[in-house]
Amino acid sequence: MKWWYQLNPRKIFLIDAIGALVSALLLFLVVGRVQPSFGISYDTIFSLAIIACNYFFFSLYSYLFLYKKPFRYLKMIALLNGLYSVLILVLFYHEFNTLAPLGKLYMIGDAAIVFAIATAEYMYIRKRATTSL
Repeated sequence: MKWWYQLNPRKIFLIDAIGALVSALLLFLVVGRVQPSFGISYDTIFSLAIIACNYFFFSLYSYLFLYKKPFRYLKMIALLNGLYSVLILVLFYHEFNTLAPLGKLYMIGDAAIVFAIATAEYMYIRKRATTSL
């Protein structure tokens, strides 16, 4: 994981943008098309995909245009990713009785991956912000 701390902050935004795009595409193109196999409601699929699209655009914009004070925006995206994983878990609890096993696996897996990314971003911010002073 040492390589993670050596990345330029802009590359963290690019990695985050790619992750958000993959998440949105999976929700729209895979989960949405075979919704009965997952048991996740269309409203939940659409809501999570829209949020992932917004995160994609925010991270892509940050990658392309933000050169000053990148740690402020990294903190923001780390917090948003953490909130997104909490939202997934809340929706998981809310829809638990209607979820198919594949839907449960998808939601828990997505929440775990996004939370891991948020944690890695937060650790990056802590390490880089203290060493760059």
